[in-house]
Amino acid sequence: MVQHVEEDGAVWATEQSGGRKHQRIVTLSADYVAEHTHLSYASTAYGVQGTTVHESHTLLGDALSAAGVYVGMTRGRAMNQLHIVAADLDEARDQFTAALERDPADRGLAEASRAAEDAVRGLTDDGPAALVNTERARLAALIEHADRQAQTWEQAAAALDQQRQTHRVEQEKQQAVVAAAHAHAEQASTDITAPLIAQATEDGTAYLAVQARVWEASTASRGVGRLSRRATQRSLAGAAEEHRAVEAVVRKRWGNLPLSRTDVHMWAPAAAQAQAAAHPWVIEAHQEVERARTEQAHLIRRHFDERAQLRQRVLGQLPPGTVGARAAEWHELADQARRQLDEIQTLPVGQAARLVRKRAERAARSVEQSRNPWQPSPPRPAPDDGQRLGL
Repeated sequence: MVQHVEEDGAVWATEQSGGRKHQRIVTLSADYVAEHTHLSYASTAYGVQGTTVHESHTLLGDALSAAGVYVGMTRGRAMNQLHIVAADLDEARDQFTAALERDPADRGLAEASRAAEDAVRGLTDDGPAALVNTERARLAALIEHADRQAQTWEQAAAALDQQRQTHRVEQEKQQAVVAAAHAHAEQASTDITAPLIAQATEDGTAYLAVQARVWEASTASRGVGRLSRRATQRSLAGAAEEHRAVEAVVRKRWGNLPLSRTDVHMWAPAAAQAQAAAHPWVIEAHQEVERARTEQAHLIRRHFDERAQLRQRVLGQLPPGTVGARAAEWHELADQARRQLDEIQTLPVGQAARLVRKRAERAARSVEQSRNPWQPSPPRPAPDDGQRLGL
């Protein structure tokens, strides 16, 4: 069955035998059609002479002659059927008798022209076959376009997903760099601070011990007689001198002094940490942490810009969550068109034409309903989708 005729004369035809559920569609070149085929959808008796078919259906009309009845009633292998539109059997018998007595050569040019028009009715530009072929071509084009759009949106979704995965890997890698730098800085600080805490504890304890001896010597000098006063004064002077020397060393080394033996356990770590912070190893380790964090901030900014650029290129003003929905809509549109095309191809041309007209009427009503802003509408082909995505 002819489905479509190309401009160069090539024919798309559907297989009408073979027992398959879905018949094949083949393309016949113009040369092959000219040499090996002839039109058999509906023709005159002269057009089917020499043709043998499985079933033959002949419609009796005023233009059919005895020769036409003979040809039509002898083409079928399994069945030959004559169709007569009549009020009763007697009228049908009269029409059949008249046909057997009719000579087409005597009917004139006007009758011959009318018969020719009747023979090709349905195959003209405005006939059912043309309507069905146009609808088939439209659905085929729609399927191709919808498949292409669905593929484009799937590629867009894949590009966005690939970017997310790449960004995640880069972020995790940089986060590991920051964590490693931070751990190295903590370890360097610990390695430098631990011995400094021990030294500060020792120095602070020594200072407090000397300070205690000065207080003891001072107290002792106030309670002695004149004979022992000189000795106690010398002892106090020696303790004070030692106190000044130890105080100078501790203040120079740690910057300040502990207040008491209880305070030395808090003073020593603080003094050690302050001194460790100025150590070159600790400074370098903390600088490495800052460099890693700066690179992480740059990476976050670059990822933000790359996401914005890709989304602008593939989505325009659409939100990112619509990519999958758009692909699904185009897939649904393609599947719907395929179902409609399959349904048309399984029907005779007349029935297929009626179905096409009904669909057109429903589409017209749907357009009216879609003017309601709350009425959802199916996706329409958007020629700029593929151009905007550019994938």
